Amino acid sequence: MVACRYARGPSVTTIAAWSALREGTVFRRFDRLEAEPIAEGVRDAPRPRRPPKPSTDQREAFEVGLRELPRAHGVDDAKWTMSVSRT
Repeated sequence: MVACRYARGPSVTTIAAWSALREGTVFRRFDRLEAEPIAEGVRDAPRPRRPPKPSTDQREAFEVGLRELPRAHGVDDAKWTMSVSRT
């Protein structure tokens, strides 16, 4: 729709306002339409999503693991420290 509107003559500012988009978004869509075949350029690319929250069982297992010694998880506890680095 953005490209169709632009072909009719309005400015990017006007198209952005009509489409409730930022001007930068309109320009990025133009760039995609130039760089990709039309069938791909008109669809949004997949985006990474936020990882799902842990289940109750996963959270409980994590909390149990925190109470265990590091060597129970294969970590050399001689190298284990509770200090926090502030860099």
